[in-house]
Amino acid sequence: MFGLFFHYDIMLEQIHKTSIRILEEVGIRIDDDQILSILKTNSVKLDGNIAFFTESQVETAISTAPADFTLQGRNARYCPCIGGSNTHYLAGYGAPHILENKVPRKAVLEDYIKLAKLVHSIGEMSINGGILVQPVDIPADKFQLILLYTTVLFSDKALLGMPGSGRQQAEIMEFLKIVYDERALAEQPVIITLVNTTSPLILDPNLLQTLYVCAQHRQPVMISPAPMAGTTGPIGVAGNVALANAEILATLTCAQTIAPGTPVVYGLMAQPANMQTCEIDPGSPGAVVGTTLCAKLAQHYGLPSRGGSAPNAREVSVLSGLESMMINLSASNVGINLIVHAAGLLDRYNCMSPEQLLIDVEIIRRLEYYKNFFAQDSLESMDTIDFPEIKKVGPGGNFLSAMSTLKRCRTEPFLAQIQNDPANTSLSENKAVIHNLRKQIDQMLEAYHPPEIEAEKQSKMRDLLINFGVPVEVMDQIDHQYTKCLIDQ
Repeated sequence: MFGLFFHYDIMLEQIHKTSIRILEEVGIRIDDDQILSILKTNSVKLDGNIAFFTESQVETAISTAPADFTLQGRNARYCPCIGGSNTHYLAGYGAPHILENKVPRKAVLEDYIKLAKLVHSIGEMSINGGILVQPVDIPADKFQLILLYTTVLFSDKALLGMPGSGRQQAEIMEFLKIVYDERALAEQPVIITLVNTTSPLILDPNLLQTLYVCAQHRQPVMISPAPMAGTTGPIGVAGNVALANAEILATLTCAQTIAPGTPVVYGLMAQPANMQTCEIDPGSPGAVVGTTLCAKLAQHYGLPSRGGSAPNAREVSVLSGLESMMINLSASNVGINLIVHAAGLLDRYNCMSPEQLLIDVEIIRRLEYYKNFFAQDSLESMDTIDFPEIKKVGPGGNFLSAMSTLKRCRTEPFLAQIQNDPANTSLSENKAVIHNLRKQIDQMLEAYHPPEIEAEKQSKMRDLLINFGVPVEVMDQIDHQYTKCLIDQ
C-alpha cells in the first residue's frame, strides 16, 4: 500500500511538472480580447493570443480558490457542500437523444420536463438542471434561459448551469436575481456552470465569456477539459492527463485573475478514444484511470473535484449496468465530489434513458449503503452489536419474530427498489425488470408535486425571458405543463 501511494506521489508530481512546462513553453490560446487585456495587466506573458503562465502565477491562483463551498438551492434541504469528503451525484448532461422503446430519437422540451420532474423526485440527487437533454424544438440561442426557467419551475434543488456567450450569461444572472433576489445572488453560490476547454490548448470565447460573467458574480465554475487520448490529446494516459491539467490550471488562473476567490471545481475528463473508430470511449477502464487521477490531482491542489463518465452501451442492458457500476464505484471510492453523468446516459453521452436513470440511482443507493456502513457515525455500539437480541433468541431460535427485526425490517438491511417480480412469469427476467422500471417511472411522475413559487415571481421571470426574446409559445408550453401539475396535485 505504501508503494502505491509513493507511486501516486511520483506520478502526480511528474504530471504537474509537465503541465507547468506546457504552460510556460507551449502556452494556451486565449480567444477573447477582454481576457487577454486582463492577463496583460496582470503581467501574464503574451505572444499574440497565446498566453504563457509561470508556475508562480499558477500557484498564486490556486491559493485564492476555495477548497469547498456550499451551493444554495431554493429549498434548504438541497444545499450541497462541494468539496471535502462529500460526494454528490448528478444526472446526465448534454445528450441530444432520448431512448424510447430501445430506439433513440431527438429529444424535445417535453422530455426535458419529464426528466426534471424525475430528478426532482430522486432523493439521492440535490442538484437539478443543466442540459438533461438538448431539445430540438426550442430556439438554439435561447436554450439556456428556457431550460433554466423550466428547472426552476419544476424543481427547487440547487442549479446546474450551462455555458454560452457573455450576453447569454448576463441574461442568466438577471434571471437569477429574480429567483433569489440580487443581494442573495451576490452573497452566495446559487448556480454552478460547466465549462469545457477545446483540446488541445484552446480557451474559446464561450468558455472565457462564461468564466468572466460567473467570476464577476462569484458563481462557481466546473472546469472540464476532455481531451481524447490519441485524437485531441496524446495517446499515453499520463500525457493526456498532463495536457488536460494544463488546460484546467490555465482556466483557473484566468478565473482567479478576473476575481480572486471565485469557486472553481477541478473537472479533468481526460478519456481514451477507441482507436478503431476514433470515438470517445468513456465506458472503458481507461476513463476510470482518468477519474482516479482527477481526484488525486484535485486533492493535491486542494480543490473540489468533478469526475464520472457515461456507458458505451446503446441500450439498457448487462453492459450498461456493468459500465455504470464501474464508473460510479471508482469515482465514489477515490473521493470525487461531483459525479456528473452519474445517472441516465447511454451511448457515449449521446442518449438519455429514464429507465437507465433509475438503474443508476439504484447503483448509487447501493454504493452509498456500502460507504455509509463503514462511516464512523453510522456504526452500532461496539459494546453491544445486537448481543441482547442474540442472547434472548439463543441456540436454535430464530430472529424473524425478534422485536429488533420487527422494528427495523422496513428499513434494513438494504431494500432494493429495482427487482424482478416473482409473480410475473410471462416475461423474461430482463423484460420484467424493464417493465417494472417503466411502471416505477409512471408512479413517480404521477406522484410528482411541483415546488411552490410565488405567482408574482413567476410572472417576473416570464416577462424577463419574453423580453430577452424567448418565444411566447415556448413559455406557454412550459407554463401549461406547470399549471397542469399544480391542478393535478
